[in-house]
Amino acid sequence: MRTALVFGSLLGLSLFICLLGLHATGLRADPSKVQILRMAESLLSYIFLMAALLACLRRLQNADRGNPLGYPRALGHGVLLALTGGVVLGLGHWVYGTFINPGYGDTLREAMLAGYDLTPEQLAEIEPRMRFITSPTGIAIGQGVPLVAFGLLMSLVVALFFRRTSLNAPAGR
Repeated sequence: MRTALVFGSLLGLSLFICLLGLHATGLRADPSKVQILRMAESLLSYIFLMAALLACLRRLQNADRGNPLGYPRALGHGVLLALTGGVVLGLGHWVYGTFINPGYGDTLREAMLAGYDLTPEQLAEIEPRMRFITSPTGIAIGQGVPLVAFGLLMSLVVALFFRRTSLNAPAGR
């Protein structure tokens, strides 16, 4: 369990550092380029998640060579890793939106509304929801939850490769 927590924390911290690096490029200030930035963040999240998941499960498997990792244990560690990474990444996004760049939500909101031709009445109707979605808390949830969900799916798949092989092992093992 500790291994999954460590790898999950490293995943979240490394993604937060990537977030800072991507936002340092200046794309965050231009509403027309915010979508590119968000796609890059998502892609990096999934790549880093897969690397952390494989490294964590490999480490667990190598730690106890005489006892195969098994599907349930691999799945459990993968889910815990993704959950920890999602929470740390969400906290990182919240810190970024609250303390480092408080105006990012406004830029994001402007970018989201740029593609629509809304009347003032329509804009007034969706404004409260848009304020939450582009708030530091909304952004944290919007980035952390998909990482956890994708981590669950990837754990289901990757854990197959770490399932028990005792049925295929010769007798006496």
